[in-house]
Amino acid sequence: MQATAVLKPCTACFRPGPAAQPPARAGRALAGRKPASRSKAAGRSAGAGRAQRDSRRRSRLAAVQWDPAIEALTAERSLLINKEVVLFLFQLEMDSQLQRALTYENFDAAREVRARRQQVDSALRELQEIKGPGCGARVAGRSDAVEYAPQIMTLKAQMAEAAAAEKYDEAAALRDRLREVEAAAAEAADAAAQYLCPVEEPKFALGEMILHSSKGYRGVVCGWDLACCESEEWQAAAGVSSLQLGMDQVFYHVLVDARDWPPGGDHPPVAYVAEELLTGGSSVDFAAEAPLDGSFEHPYSYLLFLGADGQGNMVPCRQLRDKYCVERRDVYSAGESRWEEEDDEEGEDGDGGNGRGPGSGDDSPAGQRRIPGIDMSSLD
Repeated sequence: MQATAVLKPCTACFRPGPAAQPPARAGRALAGRKPASRSKAAGRSAGAGRAQRDSRRRSRLAAVQWDPAIEALTAERSLLINKEVVLFLFQLEMDSQLQRALTYENFDAAREVRARRQQVDSALRELQEIKGPGCGARVAGRSDAVEYAPQIMTLKAQMAEAAAAEKYDEAAALRDRLREVEAAAAEAADAAAQYLCPVEEPKFALGEMILHSSKGYRGVVCGWDLACCESEEWQAAAGVSSLQLGMDQVFYHVLVDARDWPPGGDHPPVAYVAEELLTGGSSVDFAAEAPLDGSFEHPYSYLLFLGADGQGNMVPCRQLRDKYCVERRDVYSAGESRWEEEDDEEGEDGDGGNGRGPGSGDDSPAGQRRIPGIDMSSLD
């Protein structure tokens, strides 16, 4: 994908338009017209006003992008990575629609959603081919297992429907097809596990809050590539050649706090940043007497993350963890786990060391931690 061109103010934007005519001249232009034409004239005047406002807005955006300081700050903005994140959000939404359709046995709607999901999958594969072999995580970069999930859900629902209607031959055929698809998904996962890359594992985890070491803006990690996958034009604009490790290092997909970057058109602030330029920077310290401001503003964060953990980092949703093949980790602030300090004592004479809290009164699996007031099983 081509890098965003640097816009410069055009002198044509500052030429006075028809709406800038003196009142007397405008009055002469309207002289002799019938009263019935006033509504048309008002419509044209309103249209001219809208055009003038749009022209001023374009001029402001051009001036912002032309500012050398702003251009340097946002040099790592990546429309390519933004597109990849948006396609992933489409996948999340369509999976939810598919699940609802199957739950309510609306199989026609499920087929339509499945067809749209395949189109999004195809677009994502094309984008990954453009990015090259460094795209994605070490395992997820070559794994197609996630693409089998909607098909497996559909086959299971169709098999249950056929069995309920006593169409046993059809149910048996669907069962065989389901086994084939599940075997193909397992095969894809095994093949992905064999994929090796010379780059080491990422230093920063999904959902980790970071700071740009030189530009100072805040962000949260929502993905990564094992090498720089952007175009040569983008690399030149971002100064990749001047990096100590060059393009052969992990490049992170970063949602930038909207307050730290100026507005840049219709795209939310998404950056593509080399690992050597980032430092850990949790936005909140829950254990402190006066916690820092833990707010983070980005339109994608509410869809990709479930909230903040005990260190102020974001908790990625299950689908995002699956995409990058990482395990879920629960981090609690001091004193949040009600039984954290009593496990050893309870293991001796309380609950037999099963990891439950005192007086929990539930049937949670052994060793499972819970956040008070939240059903953690729904987040697995």
